[in-house]
Amino acid sequence: MLLATLAVLGSHGASVWASASAPVSTRTLSVAPTRPQAGKPEVAAKLLAEAQAGKLTDATAASLLLAAGPAETAQLFQWFSAAKLDPSALPAVQRTRLEPALLGTPPVIVRIALLPQLSPADRHHAFKVALEAIIGVGNRASVQDFTSLIRGVAKTPSAASLRAQITDAVARLCSGSHVGASEVAAWLSAGGPALSTSIVDGVDRAKAVMVIVQCLQHTTGAEGALLNRAAGLIQRGEPVATESAVRATLPFLDSQNAFERAESSTILGLVGDRRHVGPLIAGLKDSESMVRTNTLKALKNLTGMTISGDADRWQRWHADQEQWWEDKGASLVHSLGSARRHEIVSILKQVSTRRLYRKEISAQLLPMLKRAEADEVQVAVASLATLRDPSTLPEILKLRRHGDPRVRSSVEDAVVAFRHSGIKASRVKAIPGS
Repeated sequence: MLLATLAVLGSHGASVWASASAPVSTRTLSVAPTRPQAGKPEVAAKLLAEAQAGKLTDATAASLLLAAGPAETAQLFQWFSAAKLDPSALPAVQRTRLEPALLGTPPVIVRIALLPQLSPADRHHAFKVALEAIIGVGNRASVQDFTSLIRGVAKTPSAASLRAQITDAVARLCSGSHVGASEVAAWLSAGGPALSTSIVDGVDRAKAVMVIVQCLQHTTGAEGALLNRAAGLIQRGEPVATESAVRATLPFLDSQNAFERAESSTILGLVGDRRHVGPLIAGLKDSESMVRTNTLKALKNLTGMTISGDADRWQRWHADQEQWWEDKGASLVHSLGSARRHEIVSILKQVSTRRLYRKEISAQLLPMLKRAEADEVQVAVASLATLRDPSTLPEILKLRRHGDPRVRSSVEDAVVAFRHSGIKASRVKAIPGS
């Protein structure tokens, strides 16, 4: 297999492979010093000269990149990307000869990096060049090459010294359109325990929260790290498809791993709804304190309730709320839109403490904020403040400039209520129009 690969390399590639086949104690890669430079990198001129002579192959290009080093390899691909848009910088005939060779370099360099004869220093160098070539090519094929590289790195002592570069490469690749959950899941499986955290860190840096969420549907061995990063990204306000996040997270409430149970509870507290209150209550009886703590926070986020961590109290409250909704709550809430003025206060007194169904109740209350009668608006604001649904706060704050001082006063009371329920003052102040 090795001999067959050697045979296709050509003159420049053969020198690299020859050094790779030499005894470890006497062999080194021919690495030219690199330095930042403007314009066309030196290695680009060498590649174009080989192309002009009709000698440029994938292996020749790989050899020249290895000699140039990772920094100049990165510069080369940056230059090439810009030059393709400028006919005066790179005529079409030169681009046609150069591009196929550059596209073919990642798998060749990866194979060289995996040669068993390489010294640790040479292998580290080759892996770094391969990373820059993979990022520079940036297509679907190079994403697959990255999987091979990670698998190889994970099996060598180079893994520890390349973790930062792996994280950076993942972040840069995830910024492209060719990387989704299936690709990241393949990287995680290939990287194993040695590199999984570095890979998840890279996806986190790219803020690809939905990629992380979708990875949870694959078995990768990095589920705890994925749940943790997903929770962090959602808390920082990164967009997430709520239903997808819930579907991916729910199974981990029953995980054998306490950390996974705890982190899945956190996510459900951020993106779940009343349907998930029941499953979360069971977590209050978990044997691990961190699971119980995260579960209680999640329940408070979902319901706005401040019940202690007593599972029995939560179960009684939950059952009472559901029974009320089934008996009369649903019809009572839906009657708000058509209720007469004298009926509204009576209805609101009955529904404003039913926080399990606060989403449904708030949806009926929000239109009341636009009513002409100030007293009705005031009562609606007070009811929304009692329900403490954070999604209603922006609409409430719009009334800070209302013409009636009673409404303005009720808005400030509502802000205090939201702050007491965990909505920080900084978040309140950051909302436009406040």
